[in-house]
Amino acid sequence: MMRCVLAATDGSAASLRAVETAIELVRSFGPDARLHVATVLDYADVPGTMGKHPPGVPDLLAELADAALAQAAGAVATAGVTAEMHRLSGDVVDALLACAARIGADLVVAGFHGRNRIARLVIGSVSGRLVRSSAVPVVVVARRAPAETETPPVR
Repeated sequence: MMRCVLAATDGSAASLRAVETAIELVRSFGPDARLHVATVLDYADVPGTMGKHPPGVPDLLAELADAALAQAAGAVATAGVTAEMHRLSGDVVDALLACAARIGADLVVAGFHGRNRIARLVIGSVSGRLVRSSAVPVVVVARRAPAETETPPVR
C-alpha cells in the first residue's frame, strides 16, 4: 500500500506539475499518507570556478533551490496538505534516491522537461536515470497536459 510520496522539484514548470501530481496522489492514498518534497544542489554541473563558492559571495544555486522549495511549499499549502521539505546536495539522482530510501518512500514523482533530444542521447535525462535506477516506482510528469501540447487537427 502506498503511504509515502517523494516529489522532486527544481522550480521548473514540469517540476511544479510533479509536485501537484504528488499532492493529488497523497490525497488519494488517504489520511495516513505522507508527502515529501526535495530539491538538489548539484554543483558538479556548474562550469569551472563558478562551481566554487567563495566566502561572502551569494550562493545562487542555494537561492534557486530555496525558491523551488518555497514554490512547492506554496502549492502544498494552497492544496491544504502538509509536506516535509528537503534541500539535498550532490548528484541529483543519487541524492533523490538516498532521500527516498531514508524516508521510506513508496513512490517518487518527477517532472520531465522534454529538452533537446541530442542532450538526452548524450547525457540522458534526470527523470530517465531516476526511472532506471530507482527501487521504487517513479511517476514522470510532463511539463504540460497533452491537450496543451498537441496541435489541433486541421479541417
